[in-house]
Amino acid sequence: MLACSPPQGNDCTFDWGQTLGGSFAGNLAHPLEQGSSLHVDLKVNKFISWKFSCPACGENCTTTVPVVNEPVNVAMPPCPIPAGSIEQGIESILPATSPTGGVKVTAVGSVGVTDANGGPVLTMNIDVLVQ
Repeated sequence: MLACSPPQGNDCTFDWGQTLGGSFAGNLAHPLEQGSSLHVDLKVNKFISWKFSCPACGENCTTTVPVVNEPVNVAMPPCPIPAGSIEQGIESILPATSPTGGVKVTAVGSVGVTDANGGPVLTMNIDVLVQ
């Protein structure tokens, strides 16, 4: 069951085993070329640092989720990502049960994208609870 409050807002609850679907949309002022980066800087359970950077395009993004030691490998889109309007669909199936064994795990911090010159393209703050 998907429950967001306010409706269509950004405060959501998802059940284990649920198929998640959604999309994000935006407008790029200039293309994202080879050398653009995705940056993640999170604190897990308030004190465990989970900080990594990956190419924003053209390669895979690989990291390991702390606490549960789960590897993550995501194929990033090919370079360049052209300037203009972007809309990307997202669909994923959550595992049938919590990888934390029902123990509460939090992650708070920022996610961002920089262009090949290091200029900011996207910055967002996240606050996640997994149980």
